[in-house]
Amino acid sequence: MTDKFQKEATKFFNWSKENNCVIEGHKWESSLLEGFEEPSRNKLEGFLKFLMKGNSVSINGEPIDDPKMLAKMFREAKTKTIKTPKKLKKEQKSVIVDETLDTSDAGFLEYLGCSTAMLIRKLGEPLRTGEEGDKHRWEWKLKYGNSIFTVYDWVKEDGTFEEFDEITWCLGWCNNERDGVCVARFLNKQEPEVINSEARFEDDESEVISIVDEREILENFGLDEDVEELEFE
Repeated sequence: MTDKFQKEATKFFNWSKENNCVIEGHKWESSLLEGFEEPSRNKLEGFLKFLMKGNSVSINGEPIDDPKMLAKMFREAKTKTIKTPKKLKKEQKSVIVDETLDTSDAGFLEYLGCSTAMLIRKLGEPLRTGEEGDKHRWEWKLKYGNSIFTVYDWVKEDGTFEEFDEITWCLGWCNNERDGVCVARFLNKQEPEVINSEARFEDDESEVISIVDEREILENFGLDEDVEELEFE
C-alpha cells in the first residue's frame, strides 16, 4: 500500500473522529486497511466501499451508505481550510497539457462540473490511456507550475462506462493537492480558453493564444487584487 494513500486514510480517520462519524464495532484506525487492495485511482472511495460491505457507518447517528458522498464530505471539509494568498509572487504559472507526465499514482480530488465538449475546447482530445480491465479509459495529463494533475473518467458501479459525451469527469492530483483549487476553477469556467502542450502562434505577429496564467484565473474569480503584469520574453 502506498505511503500517499496511507496518509490520506489517516487524515480521513482523524476527520471521522472529529465529526462523530462512527463505524459500528470498530475504531477508525490503520487495522481497517487490512485486506483492502488499493486501486490505481479513486482510492478513498474504493476503501470506503470495501468497509461498507460488511459494516454500517453513520454520522451524528444518521446512517450513510454512499461511499462517494462520505468521501466528498471529507474532501469538502479539507478544501475549506485551503487559503488563497492575496498577493502572488512574480512567478508565472500556466495550465499545460503534457502527454509525457506520469499520472499512474494520481489521487482523486473532486468531480468536475464541465462537459466533455467543454474540456475538448480547452484541452484538445483526451488520451486513451486505459487498457482492458482498467477502471478508466480517457485522460488529460496536466501540469500547473510544478504540480501534476489528471482529468479522467471512471467506471460505474455496474462495471460499465458512461457514453463519451456524458462522462462525469474526475480531477486527480499527483504531487500538490493545494494547486487543484485553481486548476478546478479554470476547468469549470464556462468561457472556452485554449490550452495546448506548446504555445501556438498566428500569422506573422506571433500572438500567443495558448497560455493561461494564474493571474487570469485568480482575477476572474476575484481572488487577487494586486498581481504583477504577465510578460512574455
